[in-house]
Amino acid sequence: MKNNRIHSVDALRGFSLAGIVIVHMVENYIGSMPPADAMALANQGVVDGIVEGFIFFFLRGKFFALFSFFY
Repeated sequence: MKNNRIHSVDALRGFSLAGIVIVHMVENYIGSMPPADAMALANQGVVDGIVEGFIFFFLRGKFFALFSFFY
């Protein structure tokens, strides 16, 4: 039985899953409503705002689309 897997597609799937994990870690996903002080503590300066803007504009949703495209 010959293995007909395309290795470049497997690599793109792995890349997209890693991106999904990274975006979820940065966005602080939790299973319920966050406490009132949680968002104030999560964003503590200009650098945090820049990173959040970068992730919002360039990454959010892109990895989900990439993963669903190759699934």
